[in-house]
Amino acid sequence: MTEKRELTEADVITDEVRAWIGRSTEPMLLPEEVAAVDVRRYVEATGDRNPLWLDDAAARAAGYRARILPPMMVVGLSWRLGDTGRLQHHVPLPEIYSDTRNAGLEIEWLEAVYVGDRLALQHRLTDIVARSGRRGLGVYITRETEYRRVADDRPVVRVRQTTVRLPRAKDVR
Repeated sequence: MTEKRELTEADVITDEVRAWIGRSTEPMLLPEEVAAVDVRRYVEATGDRNPLWLDDAAARAAGYRARILPPMMVVGLSWRLGDTGRLQHHVPLPEIYSDTRNAGLEIEWLEAVYVGDRLALQHRLTDIVARSGRRGLGVYITRETEYRRVADDRPVVRVRQTTVRLPRAKDVR
């Protein structure tokens, strides 16, 4: 019977994997503008009835030109693109690295997003490192995503997310 040996960092973080650091997608246009009905559905789903998202007068009184989108809703709009451009899922790791978990998220809000805005986003891989843990050697992949308002090409949100890809539980000794 052949004994399984644990993978080392050199086995997992190869030159081919390192070549993915710095790789980015082209800017990806969300399929449509953000509509008032999108905000209404978000509010119904979350129960977050903040007047800034529901009342133009309240938003103007707070210094905005009209009601704004809930900030977390903006980040959730990326799912309209499906898996398109999610580079971290395509890094060529050994097949056993199929268990993906969130390992950190930082969001930088730069400008308000309004109903009627159309956004584009772009992903870029900024780091890939291996660290040992209870589940063996994990591969931590950091991706930055920038959301831009199409009308004026201004950045509105930057997201820095780290995911960890782990060996399947049955493959860990």
